[in-house]
Amino acid sequence: MGIINKLSPHEAQKIAAGEVIERPYNIVKELIENALDAKATHIILYIQDGGKQSIRCVDNGVGMSEEDARLSIERHATSKLAKIEDLDTLQTFGFRGEALASLCSVSNLTLATQMHTASHGIQLTFDYASLVREEIISRAPGTDITLNNLFGNIPARKKFLKTRETEWRAIYTLVQAMALAHHDVAFTVYHEKQLMLNTHQTTDLTERIAQIFDRSFSEQFLEFTSGTTKDILISGGITHYQYQRYDRNQQFFFVNKRWVKNYKLSQAFNRGFQRVMPPGKHPAGIIFITIAQQEVDVNVHPRKEEVVFLHPRIIENALESAIQKRLESETATRIQQMEPLKPLQPTLADSLPTYNSQARHPFFEQPPFVQPSNIIQSMATQQIIAEPSIHNSLVFSQIESTVSYTIVGQLSKTYILLETSSGLLIVDQHAAHEAVLYEQLTLRAGATERIQLLFPEIISLQAESLHTIIAFASELEQLGIHIEHAGDNTVAVTQTPLMLKNYALKDLIHDIILWVEEGGSFDRQTWHTKIRKKLYAMMACKAAVKAGDELSAFEMDELLKSLYKTEHRLTCPHGRPTTWLMSHYELERTFKRKI
Repeated sequence: MGIINKLSPHEAQKIAAGEVIERPYNIVKELIENALDAKATHIILYIQDGGKQSIRCVDNGVGMSEEDARLSIERHATSKLAKIEDLDTLQTFGFRGEALASLCSVSNLTLATQMHTASHGIQLTFDYASLVREEIISRAPGTDITLNNLFGNIPARKKFLKTRETEWRAIYTLVQAMALAHHDVAFTVYHEKQLMLNTHQTTDLTERIAQIFDRSFSEQFLEFTSGTTKDILISGGITHYQYQRYDRNQQFFFVNKRWVKNYKLSQAFNRGFQRVMPPGKHPAGIIFITIAQQEVDVNVHPRKEEVVFLHPRIIENALESAIQKRLESETATRIQQMEPLKPLQPTLADSLPTYNSQARHPFFEQPPFVQPSNIIQSMATQQIIAEPSIHNSLVFSQIESTVSYTIVGQLSKTYILLETSSGLLIVDQHAAHEAVLYEQLTLRAGATERIQLLFPEIISLQAESLHTIIAFASELEQLGIHIEHAGDNTVAVTQTPLMLKNYALKDLIHDIILWVEEGGSFDRQTWHTKIRKKLYAMMACKAAVKAGDELSAFEMDELLKSLYKTEHRLTCPHGRPTTWLMSHYELERTFKRKI
C-alpha cells in the first residue's frame, strides 16, 4: 500500500484557510474589504476578547440575493473576475473567492443579508463549514456576518493566538488604516461592548485624522499632492518635524487605497525626514500612492498585505522627494513669518565673558562665508549689522516690524540666552553652529578645502563593499575624499576634507557604503547629492563649537548674526532644533503668576 494519502476536501480546506486566516486581524480585514466592495457607507464592528471569542461586522452595502449568499461560502466563488486577465483591471479588494469559505471552515459563522430591492433576506448558519440552518428573514438592507469560537476545530492553531490586548491592538490599527483610506465611510467599533471608535463621513483627510488620533496629530499635519512623470500620484500628508514619535505606528501607506506593508516605502519615507528628524525619533504620515494597475502586483501575498512595484525605485525616489519638498515649503513659510531682532537697552555688561582673541574657535578667526539664498533675498532688505558698544549688544534691523532682544549670557557653556519681547529665547550653540556651517558647505559645493594625508589610511572591506565604494570613487573625489584600490579587498584613503582631518576615515567609508546600499541603486546623480549632504552634515558637526565651549560676547554675536543669515536655521542637519522660545506666559504659569 502506498504512503501518500489524498486529504479530504474538508481537511484540505482547513489547511488552505491558514493562508488567509492567521489571526482575528485577518478576519476583520476580509470582512471590512468585503463591505467596502459592497459599497457600504457605514461599517459597524463588534469585537469580543480581541476577536478570539467573537467578531461581528454589520454593513449597509448592497447585500446579496439568496442564491449569491449560498454560493458566497463556496471556494473560488467570486463576482470580481472571470479569467486571469481580469487582474490587470481589478478595482476591488477581494477577488479570489476564498475569504468567506476560509472564515466558515475555522469558525461558527452566521451570515444574514438582504438586498435593497428585496422584500426579505436570508440567514445561513454554519458549524465549521457545515450548514446547520437556513432561514428566510427580514432585516435592514446590507450584510451582517458573525463569527464565534475562532479555530475551535484547530486547537494547534488556536494556542498560537496572542493575548487579547495584542490581538485587539492589531485590529484597531487595521480599522484606523481603513478609516484613513476611506474617510467617506463611517466606522463604528465596539470592543468588550465599549465604544472605541466612532467616525462620521467626511471629505477632508485632516478632519478624519482628528476623529481617529489626538488633536496634535491633525494640527501638525501637512497635506500635499505630488505627481511624477510615470503616471504616479503621491498624495496625503506628513506631520511637521516637531511632531516626533518613538515608533512607526502612525505611518500608513496605501497603494490604490489598499493598506500595504512595504519596507522600502518606509525607508524612503524616513529618508525624506533625514535632514530634520533626530536619531531614534520617527515622523507620522498618511501616504496614498495612485498608480496604474499594470504597474503593481497585489497578488504576491495570500492575504494581499504586501505589494510589488514594477519600478520600485521611481516610486521610492518620488516619495522621498515629495516629503522633502513639503518640509522645505513649510520651513520657508515659517522663516518668512519670523520677525528679525534688535537689542533692548543693555542691562548686563560685566557678567558677559571677556573677549579673548587668543582663545577663539577657528570659525571666528575670519568672517564666515555666506551667500544670500532665494528665501533670504525675498525677505525685503533684511540686514544684520553689529554695532559696537561697551555692552556687546547687537542690532538686527529691517525696514518693517522688529522684535527687540539683548544677550543675557551663556548657560552651562552650551546655551546662549536672549531676552526678547516675546520671552526667553534659548539658542543651542552647537546645533546653531552646525546649521550655519552646513549651509556654508553646501554653498561652497566643489570648493571644499582638502589635505593630503602623509600616511594614507588602509581600510579592509568585503568584496561587495569594495565594489560599491570603488564605483563611487569619482563622486567621493568631488567631495574631497580620494580613494585608491590598494590590492586584494582594501582601499587607501590619501586625501580628505580639512574639516575631517581628525575623523575616523574607516567609519566614514563604512557609513558611505551603508548609505549607498540602503538606496538599492547606482543612480550616480541622486546618490552623489545624498552622500554629499550626509558628509557635509558630518563635517559641520565635527567643526562646530561644542557643548562646553565658552564663548565670548563677540563670538556669541558672530554666531547669532550668521544663524539669522542661514536659510534653514530652525534645525541642525541632524534634525535637532537650534532655538527654543519660552514665552512670558509659560514663565508666569511656571511661577504660578497665571493659572
